[in-house]
Amino acid sequence: MMDQITISNNYRSLLQDLHNKQPAQESSTTQNKPSPTEDSARNSRVNSEKADKVNLSNEAREISKLSSTDRKVRAHEAAHVAAGGRYTGHSSFTYKQGPDGRRYAVAGEVSIDTSSVRDNPEATLNKAETVKTAALAPADPSPQDRMVAAKATQMATSARSEIRSSKTEESTATDDNKDVSVNNEPKETDIESVQVQNDDAKPVIHKAKPPGSLVYTVA
Repeated sequence: MMDQITISNNYRSLLQDLHNKQPAQESSTTQNKPSPTEDSARNSRVNSEKADKVNLSNEAREISKLSSTDRKVRAHEAAHVAAGGRYTGHSSFTYKQGPDGRRYAVAGEVSIDTSSVRDNPEATLNKAETVKTAALAPADPSPQDRMVAAKATQMATSARSEIRSSKTEESTATDDNKDVSVNNEPKETDIESVQVQNDDAKPVIHKAKPPGSLVYTVA
């Protein structure tokens, strides 16, 4: 009987302990549950972090695009300068500032001398060919580049025409000089000669005259 009472008392003690602990656990659970204000703050923070990540991603894409454009523009103008030599000027660029604070070239230009060489069609032709090569040197010539190349083609055509005309004039002058040399050669009738007709007659002298003059007889 004593053992049963002891056991019963111990059981009640355990139940009492469990009953006392349950409110404390419920209170702890209630305290750990965030309030609506805390939930709102946490959600705002999460959304802000997401927005920052999106902005960083957009900025990275823009910087990458600007960097690519900068490389292409500089390579384009460098090709003009390399091919044009002394007929091209320095490169000039238009810049755009990126999200990182750097300036990126987004457009460029190079001046090219397309004037003809005075009184020298051969030099003009060589210059025109160089200018055309320089205008079309980039891998992706712009419409303006093609306009310069067309102008250089016209300049070359004019120079070739002038060269042909000059050669024709020289050839004609050479032929005229040949004709003059042939006409100035003495003929048999222009050579001074003495003919004796008979013992009593005086000699008849045929003397050379200047070109274009008549041959005369001295009796």
